Amino acid sequence: MELFSGVLPEITISIIQNLRNDFGSLYSCALVNRNLCRITIPILWEDPFFVMYQEGRDRSNFLFIYLLFLNDEDKERLKRLGEICRKSKFLSDIKYFTLDFKQSEIIRILPPNSSYQYLLKYLPSAITTNKHFTIYFGLEGILSEENLENLIQSQTQLLSLTLHYISPQVAYLLSPFKYCSKTLTSIKFNSCDFTNISSLNGLYYLVHLESLQFKLCKGVTVQVFRPLLDIPTPLKIKTLTLEGQNMEINFIRLLFQKVGSFLENLEIYLWEDIERQIVFESIINYCDKIQFLHLYEIDHVDILPFFKLITHVRKNLKYLSLSNKTSDCMSISINMDHLRVCSMILDNLGQILPDSLKYLELKLEIDPTNLKIFLDNCKHIDGLSRLLVINKYNKDIKITFELLKEFVSEKKVMNFAYQVKGLFCRGDQNLEWVANEIQHFKELYYDLIIRISDFDVI
Repeated sequence: MELFSGVLPEITISIIQNLRNDFGSLYSCALVNRNLCRITIPILWEDPFFVMYQEGRDRSNFLFIYLLFLNDEDKERLKRLGEICRKSKFLSDIKYFTLDFKQSEIIRILPPNSSYQYLLKYLPSAITTNKHFTIYFGLEGILSEENLENLIQSQTQLLSLTLHYISPQVAYLLSPFKYCSKTLTSIKFNSCDFTNISSLNGLYYLVHLESLQFKLCKGVTVQVFRPLLDIPTPLKIKTLTLEGQNMEINFIRLLFQKVGSFLENLEIYLWEDIERQIVFESIINYCDKIQFLHLYEIDHVDILPFFKLITHVRKNLKYLSLSNKTSDCMSISINMDHLRVCSMILDNLGQILPDSLKYLELKLEIDPTNLKIFLDNCKHIDGLSRLLVINKYNKDIKITFELLKEFVSEKKVMNFAYQVKGLFCRGDQNLEWVANEIQHFKELYYDLIIRISDFDVI
């Protein structure tokens, strides 16, 4: 720890600078001690608008942090600016709009004797061409059904809805979404709790949905989403994300039965073994058009179903991302069970991948012996344009890297990125090599990632 206590500041700064695009690691470093905090915080805040949408995460709440530190004079200027915007056509061309009711701090910068109702009253007439609407529910009793109904009815071009923190207290607010059923093609539920909600009846009208995403939601059951499943016409959803745990098994089955024949882009990040098992079975039974597939948390119980799944979808598969179930990736020790799972994947996956695969992302504990087998079995693939690898095994990393570079050169892969995740023991010679040799490939990683949102219909 002497290194990170300010004894060798030049080396410490160099190491932290190498983490420039790894925001999770930067956040962790800021909490270690004052010295690392002093180095890390300026990097995190040097370009917040760049950080805002990295790794597919919305970090727009940084704006509220800025607002909290405004002095009285700046707040007054901001109030006047709000009045100008209200009376002008400034808002008329907005395409992305967010209502955030979880941030009570914004009340402090609103004009005196005003409230959210003041804002909500004129929004329907001020914003009429919004295409992408995001709502963070949180503060109860502020957004009424009438407010939301007026706002939704005024939107003639609304394509996507992203809803955060739905709870039983605000579930009734979803009824007005029937007014955007003619244009709405995408809906995302983030960190929502559907427990104790009887039914979301407004979903019955969303007959044109092509993208549906659940991220870190609770209480996702047949009862709650029965209106969606009961839509009488074919529900031609092409993009589906299921992420979280405790998702009702019967809902998973019925959802795939309803939309599986139309699915092209699929992201699965389920923590429970039985849920992944049901999804794998459902893909094999109902999905024949999958082109984009992201699978996370693959464990030993998934190995045989996983290979069967890949064999089933290989005809149309173009984009594949895999990650095994893992413990703390910032641990020096390696879980041998996880290493064995990755070895089985590498030994048997290459030969069943399609010839036309364009994108491959691997987040695995990689032993170079198994990697060589995998790469030898991938030589039939023509046209692979992006290869991204996160190696969660910190042994023999130089050999692994050389094997990958040789493959990239031989197959003429245009875009290649490589990272090593995990901690190294003090004095490990690999540490300096990682900092010097693969930094360029690490910086490329997040620029090259293809996410399911890149294929969204909107």
